[in-house]
Amino acid sequence: GSPARGRPAGDAIPAAGARPPRPASSTIYSACEDLKPKRKLVVHGGDESFPLARDVEAVALSRIAEL
Repeated sequence: GSPARGRPAGDAIPAAGARPPRPASSTIYSACEDLKPKRKLVVHGGDESFPLARDVEAVALSRIAEL
């Protein structure tokens, strides 16, 4: 089930598909305000993981199992 409103969720992980991820959008931030995840990750099809915004990390699909 989903966490109670206002309680921290696990991770927020949208997928960016094959394209390089773009900076986090207001939609992601709006959803995170409601969900309060511990981490914000964007999964993408590239090979590298890197910071996407001040509190959002882009993570390569090939590295997601390492989390």
